[in-house]
Amino acid sequence: MSDTTDSLRDSLPKNIPVLDTRGENWAIFLVRFRMAVKAKKLWGHFDGSTPRPAPAGATAPTATEAAAMTEWDNHDNTAKYLLSQRIPDSLQMSLDNLPTAAEQWKTMSDEYAVKNAYAQTAIRQDFL
Repeated sequence: MSDTTDSLRDSLPKNIPVLDTRGENWAIFLVRFRMAVKAKKLWGHFDGSTPRPAPAGATAPTATEAAAMTEWDNHDNTAKYLLSQRIPDSLQMSLDNLPTAAEQWKTMSDEYAVKNAYAQTAIRQDFL
């Protein structure tokens, strides 16, 4: 890829909000983030549908397998970087020890889906 293509791949549009620490904007964050990452052809790194290639044999991978593994690692690092652009620093620190974008996304989704449900209930109570 050219440097221009790489820089476009490594950034998100400004219409994707930074995720609120209380999860109040989880629904719109989820929709916009997922759309943007799908457009970059990296969503499989978040939902787990693009697993890391593994060598066919028990010995060292072939050159082709090693190249595929390296390419997957690079794409997964890009996916994690995209996520880090739109989440609170405190959340990033708690996700940093998770090795893949899929693991980071699952952990974050589980937490923020619950926070969003509480936030919606609080908004509804305030409204009533």
